[in-house]
Amino acid sequence: MTTNTAVQHTLGRAVNATGVGLFTAQRTTITLHPAMASSGLVFRRSDLPGSPEMPARIALAIDTPRRTTLASGEQRIETTEHVLSALAGMGIDNAVIELNAMEPPMFDGSAARYVEMIADAGTQAQAEQQRVFQVREAFTIDENGAMIQVMPGADDALELAYSFDGGSDWPEATRFQTVHMVLTPEHYAKDIAPARTFSLLAQAQAARAAGLFQHVTPKDMLVIGPDGPVDNALRFSDEPARHKLLDLLGDLALAGVTVRGQIHATRSGHNLNRALAKEIARRANGNT
Repeated sequence: MTTNTAVQHTLGRAVNATGVGLFTAQRTTITLHPAMASSGLVFRRSDLPGSPEMPARIALAIDTPRRTTLASGEQRIETTEHVLSALAGMGIDNAVIELNAMEPPMFDGSAARYVEMIADAGTQAQAEQQRVFQVREAFTIDENGAMIQVMPGADDALELAYSFDGGSDWPEATRFQTVHMVLTPEHYAKDIAPARTFSLLAQAQAARAAGLFQHVTPKDMLVIGPDGPVDNALRFSDEPARHKLLDLLGDLALAGVTVRGQIHATRSGHNLNRALAKEIARRANGNT
């Protein structure tokens, strides 16, 4: 952990929007509230008695497929990664994320609507400095052919890269993709936030057969068939890799610190992203 000259930020005012959850299909209103300095990102379930709150911390993450879920007692928040990614990508350190159901809205499967909400709210600088984890020593975590490399870099920036391999069922022309960026709110809003969640056609068909995603169609989310998107079009030629980077940032936000250095992920998903957040939280707290 190092001292940083950058101050914390929160939202300028409360903003809300309504949509449907991807996994639960519940109609949800989400309200983003300003929060006190050093309070971090906190979820609030206004639909539960007493409106209980839950910090967005890796210690509360539980294993769920294809998303990141937080749980504490009877309280549960599904699919946290998109809203957390938007807040982290736009430089918001402290906010209360109020929900009247257990899952934030999916909107179009990207973080673009959340970025619009943050832009509408504006940002407010706070007196306290950011809690920064400066990468001083390289380390790697890996699992089943996926890998995340963490390396030292600039003292005032987070440099990110993602290498995507869609596998043998992916259209050959776009099977391999790599995206690289230095994270700033401007780059995040333009280059990462619009990238949508995606699925191979066979995976989407199997999920629907199992009763999932009955409320969405390929026009609502990016479904990739043998010849490319089904009833849809890519926003970027490397949109899947960009969405993977979006997810990585959302899961990394659970570490509770601002990371400075370089992170290069190869074929990583939520499980490995959470392992990274856990390791960074451990190192940031001095448990080396």
